[in-house]
Amino acid sequence: MEKILSSVYEKDDIYLKYYEICSDNPPLVLIHAQGVDSESFFKVMPKLAKKYHVYAVDCYGHGGSLHDASKYNVVDIGNAVIDFIQNEIEKPVSLLGIPPVA
Repeated sequence: MEKILSSVYEKDDIYLKYYEICSDNPPLVLIHAQGVDSESFFKVMPKLAKKYHVYAVDCYGHGGSLHDASKYNVVDIGNAVIDFIQNEIEKPVSLLGIPPVA
């Protein structure tokens, strides 16, 4: 089984915890549903890692990422994820977001 690594991306006012399974495959960024965190992907990450270098990002207010209620909005979270992709991954990615469960 591939090892899931835990890291933090921190830049200016951005603080995102993320998990990854490293490989030479193309990058895939996973965005969790509301009310859970990136650990919800732990069971599927090893399967996805057969074809992707997998990143699972905790959105603000979840898991180990920034807990600042003023940042709990789609604009700030989206900008933080974009910055993470541009400056940490530094190449085009596939992005998978999971909608909240009703």
